[in-house]
Amino acid sequence: MHPLRGQNNVQGASDAGLIPMFLPDYQPVGRIDLREPFEKLWHQQLDPVRGLTVVEIMNAIHAGEINGMYIEGENPAMSDPDLQHAREALAKLDHLVVQDLFVTETAFHADVILPASAFAEKSGTFTNTDRRVQLAREVIKPPGDARQDLWIIQEIARRMGLPWNYAGPADVFTEMTQVMPSLNNITWERLVREGAVTYPVDDPNEPGNEIIFTTGFPTESGRGKIVPAHVIPPDEVPDDEYPMVLSTGRVLEHWHTGSMTRRASVLDQIEPEAVAFMSPKDMRRMKLAPGDFIRLQTRRGAVEVKVRADRDVPENMVFMPFCYAEGRRQPPDQSRARSVRQDSGIQVLRGASGKGGDADGGGVGRFAHVVRRLDGHETLNLLLTQNFVLAARCVRVMDVLLSSRIREGAGKAGHRLAPMVRVQQKSTRQNHRFSRNTRPSLRGWF
Repeated sequence: MHPLRGQNNVQGASDAGLIPMFLPDYQPVGRIDLREPFEKLWHQQLDPVRGLTVVEIMNAIHAGEINGMYIEGENPAMSDPDLQHAREALAKLDHLVVQDLFVTETAFHADVILPASAFAEKSGTFTNTDRRVQLAREVIKPPGDARQDLWIIQEIARRMGLPWNYAGPADVFTEMTQVMPSLNNITWERLVREGAVTYPVDDPNEPGNEIIFTTGFPTESGRGKIVPAHVIPPDEVPDDEYPMVLSTGRVLEHWHTGSMTRRASVLDQIEPEAVAFMSPKDMRRMKLAPGDFIRLQTRRGAVEVKVRADRDVPENMVFMPFCYAEGRRQPPDQSRARSVRQDSGIQVLRGASGKGGDADGGGVGRFAHVVRRLDGHETLNLLLTQNFVLAARCVRVMDVLLSSRIREGAGKAGHRLAPMVRVQQKSTRQNHRFSRNTRPSLRGWF
Protein backbone atom coordinates (compact mmCIF):
# COMPACT_ATOMS: atom_id res chain seq x y z
CA MET A 1 0.00 0.00 0.00
CA HIS A 2 1.44 3.37 -1.00
CA PRO A 3 -0.35 5.92 1.19
CA LEU A 4 0.75 9.12 -0.60
CA ARG A 5 -0.78 11.03 2.29
CA GLY A 6 0.25 12.02 5.78
CA GLN A 7 -1.22 8.78 7.12
CA ASN A 8 -2.33 5.57 5.52
CA ASN A 9 -5.84 5.68 4.02
CA VAL A 10 -6.47 9.33 4.89
CA GLN A 11 -7.98 9.72 1.43
CA GLY A 12 -10.33 6.78 1.93
CA ALA A 13 -11.33 7.95 5.38
CA SER A 14 -12.07 11.43 4.05
CA ASP A 15 -14.06 10.01 1.15
CA ALA A 16 -16.13 8.01 3.66
CA GLY A 17 -17.10 11.11 5.63
CA LEU A 18 -14.56 11.34 8.45
CA ILE A 19 -14.57 15.13 8.15
CA PRO A 20 -16.79 16.98 10.64
CA MET A 21 -18.52 19.22 8.13
CA PHE A 22 -19.14 16.64 5.39
CA LEU A 23 -21.15 13.52 4.73
CA PRO A 24 -19.48 10.82 2.59
CA ASP A 25 -18.25 12.07 -0.77
CA TYR A 26 -17.72 15.57 0.65
CA GLN A 27 -21.41 16.44 0.68
CA PRO A 28 -22.07 19.35 3.07
CA VAL A 29 -23.95 18.17 6.14
CA GLY A 30 -26.00 21.38 6.24
CA ARG A 31 -27.81 20.77 2.94
CA ILE A 32 -31.13 18.98 3.45
CA ASP A 33 -31.24 17.72 -0.16
CA LEU A 34 -27.92 15.93 0.38
CA ARG A 35 -28.87 14.58 3.80
CA GLU A 36 -32.15 13.03 2.67
CA PRO A 37 -30.62 10.01 0.83
CA PHE A 38 -28.60 9.15 3.94
CA GLU A 39 -31.60 9.57 6.25
CA LYS A 40 -33.69 7.34 3.99
CA LEU A 41 -31.00 4.65 3.88
CA TRP A 42 -30.28 4.72 7.60
CA HIS A 43 -33.88 5.38 8.76
CA GLN A 44 -32.60 8.12 11.00
CA GLN A 45 -32.64 11.92 11.00
CA LEU A 46 -29.14 13.43 10.84
CA ASP A 47 -27.93 16.47 12.71
CA PRO A 48 -27.51 19.36 10.24
CA VAL A 49 -24.92 21.08 12.44
CA ARG A 50 -21.30 20.45 11.48
CA GLY A 51 -19.13 18.55 13.93
CA LEU A 52 -15.92 19.61 15.63
CA THR A 53 -12.31 19.28 14.58
CA VAL A 54 -9.78 17.64 16.91
CA VAL A 55 -8.58 21.01 18.21
CA GLU A 56 -12.18 22.17 18.71
CA ILE A 57 -12.97 18.94 20.56
CA MET A 58 -10.16 19.58 23.04
CA ASN A 59 -11.41 23.12 23.61
CA ALA A 60 -14.96 21.81 24.11
CA ILE A 61 -13.75 19.35 26.76
CA HIS A 62 -12.10 22.17 28.67
CA ALA A 63 -15.33 24.17 28.34
CA GLY A 64 -17.32 21.30 29.87
CA GLU A 65 -19.29 20.64 26.68
CA ILE A 66 -17.91 17.13 26.07
CA ASN A 67 -17.68 14.57 28.85
CA GLY A 68 -16.87 11.35 27.01
CA MET A 69 -14.96 10.23 23.92
CA TYR A 70 -14.46 7.14 21.78
CA ILE A 71 -11.10 7.32 19.97
CA GLU A 72 -10.26 4.79 17.29
CA GLY A 73 -6.75 4.56 15.88
CA GLU A 74 -5.71 8.10 16.82
CA ASN A 75 -3.13 9.32 19.30
CA PRO A 76 -3.92 12.98 20.10
CA ALA A 77 -1.89 12.78 23.32
CA MET A 78 1.14 12.77 21.01
CA SER A 79 -0.03 14.46 17.81
CA ASP A 80 -1.90 17.49 19.15
CA PRO A 81 0.03 20.76 18.64
CA ASP A 82 -0.38 21.65 22.34
CA LEU A 83 0.24 18.38 24.19
CA GLN A 84 -0.29 19.81 27.65
CA HIS A 85 -3.65 21.22 26.61
CA ALA A 86 -4.68 17.95 24.95
CA ARG A 87 -3.59 15.70 27.82
CA GLU A 88 -5.35 17.90 30.34
CA ALA A 89 -8.50 17.54 28.24
CA LEU A 90 -8.22 13.74 28.03
CA ALA A 91 -7.64 13.53 31.79
CA LYS A 92 -10.72 15.68 32.39
CA LEU A 93 -13.13 13.36 30.57
CA ASP A 94 -15.60 11.38 32.65
CA HIS A 95 -15.16 8.38 30.34
CA LEU A 96 -12.67 7.64 27.57
CA VAL A 97 -12.67 4.59 25.29
CA VAL A 98 -9.63 3.93 23.08
CA GLN A 99 -9.64 1.32 20.33
CA ASP A 100 -6.09 0.68 19.16
CA LEU A 101 -3.35 -1.89 18.62
CA PHE A 102 -1.23 -0.97 21.62
CA VAL A 103 -1.50 0.97 24.84
CA THR A 104 -0.56 4.28 23.28
CA GLU A 105 0.01 7.55 25.10
CA THR A 106 -3.66 8.33 24.52
CA ALA A 107 -4.66 4.90 25.83
CA PHE A 108 -2.85 5.70 29.09
CA HIS A 109 -5.73 8.11 29.76
CA ALA A 110 -8.46 5.61 28.87
CA ASP A 111 -11.00 3.99 31.12
CA VAL A 112 -11.53 1.18 28.58
CA ILE A 113 -9.14 -0.08 25.90
CA LEU A 114 -10.59 -2.12 23.04
CA PRO A 115 -7.96 -4.29 21.25
CA ALA A 116 -8.11 -3.55 17.53
CA SER A 117 -6.62 -5.27 14.48
CA ALA A 118 -3.76 -4.18 12.23
CA PHE A 119 -4.15 -3.77 8.46
CA ALA A 120 -2.71 -7.22 7.73
CA GLU A 121 -5.23 -8.74 10.14
CA LYS A 122 -8.37 -7.60 8.34
CA SER A 123 -9.94 -7.16 4.94
CA GLY A 124 -11.05 -3.82 3.52
CA THR A 125 -10.07 -1.07 1.12
CA PHE A 126 -7.37 1.58 1.13
CA THR A 127 -7.67 4.64 -1.12
CA ASN A 128 -4.62 6.57 -2.28
CA THR A 129 -4.58 10.26 -2.99
CA ASP A 130 -4.72 9.40 -6.71
CA ARG A 131 -8.18 7.91 -5.97
CA ARG A 132 -7.01 4.33 -6.44
CA VAL A 133 -9.25 2.06 -4.34
CA GLN A 134 -7.20 -1.00 -3.37
CA LEU A 135 -8.43 -4.21 -1.80
CA ALA A 136 -6.51 -5.46 1.23
CA ARG A 137 -7.00 -9.05 2.35
CA GLU A 138 -6.54 -10.59 5.77
CA VAL A 139 -3.31 -12.59 5.78
CA ILE A 140 -2.93 -13.34 9.50
CA LYS A 141 -5.34 -13.67 12.39
CA PRO A 142 -5.38 -10.99 15.11
CA PRO A 143 -3.31 -12.10 18.11
CA GLY A 144 -4.81 -13.15 21.42
CA ASP A 145 -8.17 -11.54 22.16
CA ALA A 146 -7.82 -8.77 19.56
CA ARG A 147 -10.84 -8.37 17.30
CA GLN A 148 -11.67 -6.97 13.89
CA ASP A 149 -12.53 -3.28 14.14
CA LEU A 150 -15.83 -3.83 12.35
CA TRP A 151 -16.71 -6.60 14.83
CA ILE A 152 -16.03 -4.35 17.82
CA ILE A 153 -18.05 -1.42 16.47
CA GLN A 154 -20.92 -3.65 15.37
CA GLU A 155 -21.07 -5.40 18.76
CA ILE A 156 -21.30 -2.04 20.53
CA ALA A 157 -24.05 -0.95 18.12
CA ARG A 158 -26.02 -4.15 18.70
CA ARG A 159 -25.81 -3.80 22.47
CA MET A 160 -27.13 -0.26 22.09
CA GLY A 161 -30.19 -1.73 20.33
CA LEU A 162 -29.24 -1.04 16.70
CA PRO A 163 -30.00 -3.71 14.06
CA TRP A 164 -26.52 -3.82 12.54
CA ASN A 165 -26.03 -7.09 10.67
CA TYR A 166 -23.08 -6.59 8.35
CA ALA A 167 -21.62 -9.96 7.41
CA GLY A 168 -18.30 -8.31 6.64
CA PRO A 169 -16.60 -5.38 4.89
CA ALA A 170 -18.23 -6.35 1.57
CA ASP A 171 -21.64 -5.41 2.99
CA VAL A 172 -20.31 -2.10 4.26
CA PHE A 173 -18.75 -1.30 0.89
CA THR A 174 -22.02 -2.14 -0.89
CA GLU A 175 -23.83 0.32 1.38
CA MET A 176 -21.24 3.00 0.64
CA THR A 177 -21.81 2.63 -3.10
CA GLN A 178 -25.51 3.49 -2.60
CA VAL A 179 -24.78 7.01 -1.33
CA MET A 180 -21.33 7.79 -2.77
CA PRO A 181 -21.44 8.68 -6.48
CA SER A 182 -17.64 8.50 -6.62
CA LEU A 183 -17.91 4.72 -6.24
CA ASN A 184 -20.29 4.29 -9.18
CA ASN A 185 -19.42 1.20 -11.22
CA ILE A 186 -17.07 -0.08 -8.51
CA THR A 187 -18.29 -3.18 -6.73
CA TRP A 188 -16.67 -5.41 -4.15
CA GLU A 189 -16.68 -8.23 -6.67
CA ARG A 190 -14.78 -6.05 -9.14
CA LEU A 191 -12.20 -5.17 -6.49
CA VAL A 192 -11.75 -8.86 -5.71
CA ARG A 193 -11.31 -9.55 -9.43
CA GLU A 194 -9.02 -6.60 -10.32
CA GLY A 195 -7.37 -5.76 -7.01
CA ALA A 196 -7.61 -1.98 -7.49
CA VAL A 197 -9.83 0.49 -9.37
CA THR A 198 -9.38 4.24 -9.77
CA TYR A 199 -12.49 6.38 -9.47
CA PRO A 200 -14.44 7.93 -11.17
CA VAL A 201 -15.45 5.01 -13.41
CA ASP A 202 -17.72 5.62 -16.40
CA ASP A 203 -18.74 2.00 -17.03
CA PRO A 204 -18.56 -1.31 -15.14
CA ASN A 205 -16.39 -2.72 -17.91
CA GLU A 206 -14.14 0.31 -18.34
CA PRO A 207 -11.04 1.25 -16.33
CA GLY A 208 -11.15 4.25 -14.07
CA ASN A 209 -10.22 7.78 -15.10
CA GLU A 210 -6.68 8.68 -14.13
CA ILE A 211 -7.41 12.39 -14.63
CA ILE A 212 -10.37 14.01 -12.89
CA PHE A 213 -12.52 17.00 -13.92
CA THR A 214 -11.75 16.62 -17.65
CA THR A 215 -15.27 17.67 -18.63
CA GLY A 216 -16.08 20.09 -15.82
CA PHE A 217 -16.25 20.62 -12.09
CA PRO A 218 -19.02 19.56 -9.68
CA THR A 219 -20.54 23.05 -9.49
CA GLU A 220 -23.80 24.46 -10.81
CA SER A 221 -22.01 26.12 -13.72
CA GLY A 222 -19.56 23.29 -14.27
CA ARG A 223 -16.71 25.73 -13.90
CA GLY A 224 -14.10 25.71 -11.18
CA LYS A 225 -14.17 28.39 -8.50
CA ILE A 226 -10.86 30.10 -7.80
CA VAL A 227 -10.66 32.17 -4.63
CA PRO A 228 -7.75 34.55 -4.07
CA ALA A 229 -5.80 33.87 -0.89
CA HIS A 230 -4.27 36.68 1.13
CA VAL A 231 -1.19 35.57 3.00
CA ILE A 232 -1.33 36.65 6.61
CA PRO A 233 1.31 36.18 9.28
CA PRO A 234 0.82 33.51 11.95
CA ASP A 235 -0.55 34.42 15.37
CA GLU A 236 2.96 34.13 16.81
CA VAL A 237 6.07 35.40 15.08
CA PRO A 238 9.67 35.41 16.33
CA ASP A 239 10.50 38.18 18.79
CA ASP A 240 13.28 39.08 21.20
CA GLU A 241 12.06 36.58 23.79
CA TYR A 242 11.52 33.70 21.37
CA PRO A 243 13.66 34.47 18.32
CA MET A 244 13.53 31.05 16.62
CA VAL A 245 10.81 29.01 14.92
CA LEU A 246 10.13 25.47 16.16
CA SER A 247 8.85 23.08 13.50
CA THR A 248 7.74 19.54 14.29
CA GLY A 249 7.31 16.61 11.94
CA ARG A 250 8.40 13.09 11.12
CA VAL A 251 11.71 11.35 10.64
CA LEU A 252 12.44 8.60 8.13
CA GLU A 253 12.63 5.86 10.74
CA HIS A 254 9.45 6.62 12.69
CA TRP A 255 5.92 7.11 11.39
CA HIS A 256 3.78 9.86 12.83
CA THR A 257 3.47 9.38 16.64
CA GLY A 258 5.58 6.21 16.62
CA SER A 259 2.81 4.03 18.05
CA MET A 260 4.01 1.17 15.82
CA THR A 261 7.50 2.06 14.58
CA ARG A 262 8.78 2.87 18.09
CA ARG A 263 7.95 -0.75 18.91
CA ALA A 264 10.05 -2.03 16.00
CA SER A 265 13.40 -2.82 17.66
CA VAL A 266 15.49 -2.26 14.51
CA LEU A 267 13.99 1.14 13.77
CA ASP A 268 14.12 2.20 17.40
CA GLN A 269 17.81 1.30 17.62
CA ILE A 270 18.54 3.48 14.59
CA GLU A 271 16.71 6.50 16.06
CA PRO A 272 16.11 5.67 19.73
CA GLU A 273 15.76 9.15 21.19
CA ALA A 274 14.44 12.59 20.43
CA VAL A 275 16.90 15.08 18.99
CA ALA A 276 16.59 18.69 17.87
CA PHE A 277 17.88 19.46 14.39
CA MET A 278 19.52 22.85 13.85
CA SER A 279 21.48 24.45 11.04
CA PRO A 280 25.28 24.17 11.49
CA LYS A 281 25.55 27.96 11.31
CA ASP A 282 23.14 28.45 14.23
CA MET A 283 25.01 25.84 16.24
CA ARG A 284 28.33 27.59 15.68
CA ARG A 285 26.79 30.91 16.62
CA MET A 286 25.46 29.47 19.88
CA LYS A 287 28.66 27.49 20.53
CA LEU A 288 26.79 24.18 20.44
CA ALA A 289 28.39 20.87 19.57
CA PRO A 290 26.53 17.84 18.19
CA GLY A 291 25.39 15.75 21.14
CA ASP A 292 24.99 18.66 23.54
CA PHE A 293 21.82 18.60 25.58
CA ILE A 294 19.74 21.70 24.99
CA ARG A 295 16.54 22.95 26.56
CA LEU A 296 13.93 24.07 24.03
CA GLN A 297 11.35 26.38 25.51
CA THR A 298 8.19 27.77 23.96
CA ARG A 299 5.35 29.73 25.50
CA ARG A 300 3.62 26.42 26.21
CA GLY A 301 6.35 24.25 27.64
CA ALA A 302 9.94 23.06 27.53
CA VAL A 303 11.80 19.87 26.67
CA GLU A 304 15.40 18.75 27.00
CA VAL A 305 16.98 16.89 24.08
CA LYS A 306 20.28 16.45 22.32
CA VAL A 307 21.06 18.66 19.33
CA ARG A 308 22.12 17.46 15.87
CA ALA A 309 23.43 19.49 12.94
CA ASP A 310 21.34 19.32 9.76
CA ARG A 311 22.05 21.43 6.69
CA ASP A 312 18.44 21.00 5.51
CA VAL A 313 17.15 23.06 8.45
CA PRO A 314 17.00 26.80 7.68
CA GLU A 315 18.69 29.30 9.95
CA ASN A 316 16.72 30.51 12.98
CA MET A 317 14.64 27.33 12.93
CA VAL A 318 14.67 24.20 15.07
CA PHE A 319 13.13 20.96 13.81
CA MET A 320 12.09 18.20 16.19
CA PRO A 321 10.17 14.96 15.55
CA PHE A 322 7.02 14.49 17.62
CA CYS A 323 7.08 10.70 17.94
CA TYR A 324 9.03 10.56 21.22
CA ALA A 325 7.18 10.45 24.52
CA GLU A 326 10.22 10.20 26.78
CA GLY A 327 11.63 13.71 26.28
CA ARG A 328 12.42 15.22 29.68
CA ARG A 329 9.83 17.91 30.29
CA GLN A 330 10.85 19.04 33.77
CA PRO A 331 13.37 21.89 33.95
CA PRO A 332 16.84 20.76 35.06
CA ASP A 333 18.71 21.93 38.11
CA GLN A 334 19.56 25.45 37.04
CA SER A 335 22.95 25.19 38.75
CA ARG A 336 24.11 22.83 36.02
CA ALA A 337 22.66 24.72 33.05
CA ARG A 338 24.70 27.26 31.11
CA SER A 339 22.74 29.84 29.15
CA VAL A 340 24.14 30.11 25.64
CA ARG A 341 22.20 33.19 24.75
CA GLN A 342 19.71 35.01 26.92
CA ASP A 343 17.15 35.51 24.16
CA SER A 344 17.66 32.24 22.30
CA GLY A 345 15.28 30.08 24.28
CA ILE A 346 18.01 27.41 24.18
CA GLN A 347 20.31 26.29 26.96
CA VAL A 348 23.10 23.74 26.75
CA LEU A 349 23.21 21.30 29.66
CA ARG A 350 26.46 19.85 30.94
CA GLY A 351 26.74 16.47 32.65
CA ALA A 352 25.69 16.17 36.25
CA SER A 353 28.05 13.33 37.11
CA GLY A 354 31.10 15.57 37.26
CA LYS A 355 33.04 13.16 35.01
CA GLY A 356 33.32 13.92 31.35
CA GLY A 357 30.39 16.26 31.52
CA ASP A 358 31.26 18.25 28.42
CA ALA A 359 30.03 16.98 25.09
CA ASP A 360 33.58 16.73 23.79
CA GLY A 361 34.70 14.57 26.73
CA GLY A 362 35.27 10.85 26.61
CA GLY A 363 33.45 7.81 27.96
CA VAL A 364 29.77 7.07 28.35
CA GLY A 365 29.63 9.29 31.42
CA ARG A 366 29.89 12.39 29.27
CA PHE A 367 26.13 12.25 28.66
CA ALA A 368 25.18 11.37 32.21
CA HIS A 369 22.35 13.42 33.59
CA VAL A 370 19.73 13.29 36.31
CA VAL A 371 16.05 12.64 35.69
CA ARG A 372 14.10 14.04 38.63
CA ARG A 373 11.34 11.81 39.91
CA LEU A 374 7.85 13.09 39.37
CA ASP A 375 7.19 13.55 43.07
CA GLY A 376 10.20 15.86 43.36
CA HIS A 377 11.75 13.89 46.24
CA GLU A 378 14.32 11.59 44.71
CA THR A 379 16.44 11.33 41.56
CA LEU A 380 17.33 8.52 39.22
CA ASN A 381 20.63 8.53 37.30
CA LEU A 382 20.46 7.40 33.68
CA LEU A 383 23.66 6.98 31.71
CA LEU A 384 23.28 8.04 28.10
CA THR A 385 25.59 6.93 25.32
CA GLN A 386 25.99 8.88 22.12
CA ASN A 387 23.73 6.62 20.05
CA PHE A 388 21.35 5.04 22.54
CA VAL A 389 19.38 6.17 25.54
CA LEU A 390 19.71 3.57 28.26
CA ALA A 391 16.28 2.56 29.50
CA ALA A 392 14.50 5.19 27.41
CA ARG A 393 11.50 2.88 27.15
CA CYS A 394 11.38 2.72 30.96
CA VAL A 395 10.39 6.35 31.41
CA ARG A 396 6.69 5.61 30.97
CA VAL A 397 6.95 2.55 33.19
CA MET A 398 8.64 4.67 35.86
CA ASP A 399 5.80 7.18 35.60
CA VAL A 400 3.25 4.44 36.31
CA LEU A 401 5.23 2.89 39.15
CA LEU A 402 5.51 6.27 40.81
CA SER A 403 1.79 6.94 40.65
CA SER A 404 1.38 6.49 44.41
CA ARG A 405 4.14 8.99 45.10
CA ILE A 406 2.55 11.39 42.59
CA ARG A 407 -0.63 11.45 44.62
CA GLU A 408 1.38 12.41 47.69
CA GLY A 409 3.12 15.30 45.99
CA ALA A 410 0.39 16.44 43.63
CA GLY A 411 -0.72 19.27 45.86
CA LYS A 412 2.74 20.69 46.46
CA ALA A 413 3.40 24.18 45.22
CA GLY A 414 5.29 24.39 41.95
CA HIS A 415 4.46 20.86 40.85
CA ARG A 416 4.92 21.35 37.13
CA LEU A 417 3.32 18.10 36.05
CA ALA A 418 -0.03 18.68 37.74
CA PRO A 419 -2.00 17.85 34.55
CA MET A 420 -0.05 14.60 34.26
CA VAL A 421 -0.88 13.82 37.88
CA ARG A 422 -4.52 13.34 37.02
CA VAL A 423 -3.55 10.99 34.25
CA GLN A 424 -1.27 8.89 36.41
CA GLN A 425 -3.95 8.58 39.03
CA LYS A 426 -6.01 6.84 36.38
CA SER A 427 -3.09 4.66 35.30
CA THR A 428 -3.51 2.28 38.24
CA ARG A 429 -6.81 0.99 36.88
CA GLN A 430 -7.25 -2.48 35.46
CA ASN A 431 -6.81 -1.52 31.83
CA HIS A 432 -3.25 -0.27 32.41
CA ARG A 433 -1.81 -3.62 33.40
CA PHE A 434 -0.32 -4.14 29.93
CA SER A 435 3.29 -3.42 29.01
CA ARG A 436 4.06 -0.97 26.24
CA ASN A 437 4.62 -3.68 23.62
CA THR A 438 1.75 -5.96 24.60
CA ARG A 439 -1.44 -6.07 22.55
CA PRO A 440 -4.45 -5.41 24.82
CA SER A 441 -6.76 -8.23 25.74
CA LEU A 442 -10.53 -8.23 25.31
CA ARG A 443 -11.10 -10.70 28.15
CA GLY A 444 -13.63 -9.55 30.70
CA TRP A 445 -15.20 -6.81 28.57
CA PHE A 446 -17.36 -8.80 26.16
